[in-house]
Amino acid sequence: MNIQAKKLNISQVIITSNRESNWVDSLSENQQKDVLEGLDQADRGEVVPHEEAVKLFGKWGLK
Repeated sequence: MNIQAKKLNISQVIITSNRESNWVDSLSENQQKDVLEGLDQADRGEVVPHEEAVKLFGKWGLK
């Protein structure tokens, strides 16, 4: 499964999950680790401002 398919799969899980259930439990162990790592990075301020991300991804025609 390529990275785009994985992202779509995770997005689908989030969208279709019951708000009362913990959607993280439906992710693989590696996906859960990635989510927690991202949250830790955000807590440490290791983020890219939205405007910079738009500029970066705009180079590839992504918006």
